[in-house]
Amino acid sequence: MSVTVVSAVRCKRACDRQPHEHQTPDVCCVSAWDARRAFRFLFQRAPQRRRAEDPPEEPFLYCGLLPYVRTGSSGVMDSSTVNRGEGDSGMVNGSIQTPGSSLAGGPPLALGSQEELLHQMSIIIQENKELKEALKQADCSTKGRFEALLAWKEKQERETALMRENETLRAQLCALENTAEHLGSEPEGLKALLARLQAEKHDLLAINSELQLKLNQSCPEDLVEIHLTQAKGPQESGLLSRKKDPSAVCTPQSEPTKSRLEGEEMTVSRLLQSLREETEKVEKFELELQDARRRIEELEQQKNTKVESKTQTTQLVGERGHSPISCKTEGQTVHGASLQGAEFPTEVDSLKVQMRAVFQDLQSLTSRLEDTEDMKKNLHDKCRDLEQDRVQLRAQLVGKHVVEKENKELKLKLEKKQQETEKLKQELMEKQQDLQENELLKLKLVEKQKEIEKLKQKLMEKQRDLEENEQLKLKLVGKQKEIEKLKQELIDKQQDLDENEQLKLKLLEKQKETEKLKQEVVDKQQVLTDNEQLKLQLEEVKREQTKAEQWRKNFTQLKEAYTLHVKDSEEKIKNNKEEMKNLCGSLSAAEEALAAKQQKIDEMKVEIFKKEQELETISLFKAQAEVYSSDFYAERAAREKIHEEKERLMEELELLKEQNCRLQEEMEGLGRQSLNELQRRHKADIVHPRGVATLLSSQRAGEPVSQGGADLGPDEEPLTEYICPKCQGVHPDLDSLQIHIMECIT
Repeated sequence: MSVTVVSAVRCKRACDRQPHEHQTPDVCCVSAWDARRAFRFLFQRAPQRRRAEDPPEEPFLYCGLLPYVRTGSSGVMDSSTVNRGEGDSGMVNGSIQTPGSSLAGGPPLALGSQEELLHQMSIIIQENKELKEALKQADCSTKGRFEALLAWKEKQERETALMRENETLRAQLCALENTAEHLGSEPEGLKALLARLQAEKHDLLAINSELQLKLNQSCPEDLVEIHLTQAKGPQESGLLSRKKDPSAVCTPQSEPTKSRLEGEEMTVSRLLQSLREETEKVEKFELELQDARRRIEELEQQKNTKVESKTQTTQLVGERGHSPISCKTEGQTVHGASLQGAEFPTEVDSLKVQMRAVFQDLQSLTSRLEDTEDMKKNLHDKCRDLEQDRVQLRAQLVGKHVVEKENKELKLKLEKKQQETEKLKQELMEKQQDLQENELLKLKLVEKQKEIEKLKQKLMEKQRDLEENEQLKLKLVGKQKEIEKLKQELIDKQQDLDENEQLKLKLLEKQKETEKLKQEVVDKQQVLTDNEQLKLQLEEVKREQTKAEQWRKNFTQLKEAYTLHVKDSEEKIKNNKEEMKNLCGSLSAAEEALAAKQQKIDEMKVEIFKKEQELETISLFKAQAEVYSSDFYAERAAREKIHEEKERLMEELELLKEQNCRLQEEMEGLGRQSLNELQRRHKADIVHPRGVATLLSSQRAGEPVSQGGADLGPDEEPLTEYICPKCQGVHPDLDSLQIHIMECIT
């Protein structure tokens, strides 16, 4: 019987499949541990299947049991007892001993079989070593994967913590948004306050202007003298001295005169601004005149240069030759010069006409300036009167400065709140970015979970193989302890999460407190409605008082009845005593309620008195608002008049600008006409070269032709001809040739 052991499990399965056969299944040994289990199982089954009459079987191949083999003194391999508890079966030198067989009864083994066994043993030893290394590698890989799993679990825990933190942050964001909305409503209220204060300010100014106009009609203007002198700058006049008669000294004026003076100051400042604008316009017109003069001078210089250049060209042509062509060119140049001389005076005349028109405009503007100066003098007369009143009005302006300071403080508060809102918006943007990053992390987690599931499947397959190894179980026990530690850490983290939830609850409580505060504000608003209800309650209390008086009367009647009924029966007396006690208690309670209600009535009277005072202040405010509105409408009318004057001046400016544009267009048109006439004249004077026909005829006949055309005699000199190198066209002078070359090249 030849057997090759693979594993105890396979051997057991094979034996179960063949229970009635006399031969054992063929098996292959993988490790010493598996071989030991297989041999134990086989030796338990062998005595049942063997009989004494069976022939001797083949030698049993003992493989993978290196720890159980030892060498004797004779060099023959001896096997130790493998079966535990069975003394009937054994194995010696590779043969299985049965109860009826021994070493002497079995066939002797040859030396070749022993050498083969040794060779196989060495191979098996190497295989065992390789298997041990493979097991070590598998252990390392499982350790690495287990550590990766632990790291993944930690990451998951961190991510769950991050998710919870994100939820808390979202809740905080909602709370911050609510606070931001609440804060946003406060700046709107402040803006409304500022707008109201500005409107009141404008209304006050309008009232002052009206009062000043009324006082202007009544005050004398002959008592003031103003001396004006011309200034060096563009602003022509300034206030230098003030002279008044001693009898003309003004007495301290009333409040309406002060407001009138302020309005007059405003009108004076506006008129001065209009004067400055007009002076600026005059300066602009002067600059435009200077530009026109410069253009005229440039045109005259160009005319002179062109005339000189043409005279020089005619002189050069006369010196170099007296051919008929040169005579023609001289005549043409002279004619062109005469035409240009006729054209330029027309341009100069047109420019002079334009200059005259501009001077007329300047004269009209100067007349207007004189009128404005007269107005200015009258206004300065009034300004001197206003200067005395200004000192008195400064004390009144202190209150206005206080209001302006308050406005500035409110503006600063608004800016701070706007900055806070901007910071909140930035924080919201950052938190939204964090949320997006968390979503990306979630996607990555899903992918990692898929990978982990795959790894789990692989681990399940390897765990089936690792179940056969008892050594790994010990390691797993240690790792289970570590897992328990991790579970404890998880429990601690869950406790931390519970604390976070408690913090959330605290935040909710704070939000509820804010809501309570809002309700208190609403309750304060409802106080007015409660006052009316209290009035109604007062009436009800009075009714109750009347009822109590009636009840007292009834009580007196009951007393009289009680005195009458005492004589009748003692039982009735006892009952009446009990009733009296109850009635006394109700009386005391009613009296206490009456006292409390009287206190409430007193408090309500005080509140009603305060609110009546507030109503009086409201009526005063309404009167002030009406005054402010009338002043505002008056100021609006004055502004509309000023706006109309500005529009009229702007229209005049636009007309002047249109005139300037027309003059510029006329100048450009004249320049273009002169250039076109020059080009036409030079095109009419173009003559084909003399040598072109001769060159063509000579090339056709095959005769050589000289570059200069016909041969010149000894007495004749070569003429200077202005020839185009591209089209071979002859031109009378250098200017026409340059113009033609520019056109020919393009």
